[in-house]
Amino acid sequence: MNLLFLRKTFSDPATWALPVVAFMLTSAMAYTVVGGVSFLLHDESSNQLFYMLCAALAAILLAVPMSSLMSSAARLMARQRERRLSTLRLLGASGLKLRALSLIESGTLAVTGIVLGAVLYGLLTPLVGLVHLTGHAIGASGLWLGFEGLLGVGVLLLALALVSALSGLSRLEITPLSVRSRELPRRVRWIRLVAGGLLIFVALVCSVAVSSGLGGAMVFAFIVISLSIPLIAVNLLGPLVLKWIGTADAKTARSAERLIAARNLLESPQEMWRQIGSIAFSVYMAVMLGSGVAMSMAGSTADADRQDLILVHDVRTGVLVTLVMSFLMVAFSVGINQTAQVLDRQEMYRALSRMGMSIDRLGRVRRLSVMRPLVLVVIISGLVAVVTLFPLVGAGLVAQPVTMAVIAAAIVFGICTVWAACASTTPVLRRTLED
Repeated sequence: MNLLFLRKTFSDPATWALPVVAFMLTSAMAYTVVGGVSFLLHDESSNQLFYMLCAALAAILLAVPMSSLMSSAARLMARQRERRLSTLRLLGASGLKLRALSLIESGTLAVTGIVLGAVLYGLLTPLVGLVHLTGHAIGASGLWLGFEGLLGVGVLLLALALVSALSGLSRLEITPLSVRSRELPRRVRWIRLVAGGLLIFVALVCSVAVSSGLGGAMVFAFIVISLSIPLIAVNLLGPLVLKWIGTADAKTARSAERLIAARNLLESPQEMWRQIGSIAFSVYMAVMLGSGVAMSMAGSTADADRQDLILVHDVRTGVLVTLVMSFLMVAFSVGINQTAQVLDRQEMYRALSRMGMSIDRLGRVRRLSVMRPLVLVVIISGLVAVVTLFPLVGAGLVAQPVTMAVIAAAIVFGICTVWAACASTTPVLRRTLED
């Protein structure tokens, strides 16, 4: 049964192409990030500890959208193979057996994507090596991990893919009739507001402690806490904010498109947050990038120390690279989730199409479901980042015009990228309506 199931999977490119591409891009980015971290760890300058802190922070920030992307790919594969899974369920296969088959298939596709990602990483290494850090170009040799490093990172990526697949499959119900998302999502409770507010307060206390003067490793520990806790707070507040948005839109909707989009959002705020929540991390990094640009301009004076100028340039470069990678993974995750959502709600879209709603109006419903909450998420994440960064870098740097310009440019780029990801799934909707 296992071989027949896998043979059917690979005979249909529509089933495995998009997930494999997702795993390939994620793996290539992961290899590149680990290569950059390895390069910084071998730096022998006086700022090595600071470089290690920044590299670790970037890796942690990228792990969130990376895990989200892999989990989205696993859920998409489950929906695409729903007919085969449902048939096996009808023939008597247990739910545990079906999930084991799905996990084997996910692991096979993940290994394929990881291998292709390693090849892509090798091809991109000379190009990425042109980036300057520590005062000179990284070089292809500086980014190269070696075959042992490739194998080690590949094993970690495979483990992350399998865990993400289990997480994605746990939210699916496999029945003899179809594969569906579980219909009773967890309630969004007010305790999220209290917990999120407390975490932001703790982050502010840590920021004030850093600005008032601490020494050595304590400073780095408090910086990590003050920068990471707000992200956890935003993650707690996100579904609650999306619920508020959906409720308000449902009450004030003046068109069928807005009403359906609001109902889609209210159906499961947590599910929508999984699609756009990673953008909060990207916006937070955008605020850091804007502050870094303003800091570099303030420090670029004739009497500035060369090591200080190199450090500021490296921080700006690292944050920019991390930001671009994060936005790309978020965009691809949104595209995969939108594809899975079309497959999951295909009966609803077909019913609306029979009632006379054109494919353009259906596309507008899907865009409203994503873009309206996305704009609010961007604003809230930016405000939280600005508030927590005030004690660290000062209000003057955050309020600089160049800071605002960089933040605005990054936000516009991120929103446009997500919009393009939504638009790219229109052919899937068209094929669904034609079937």
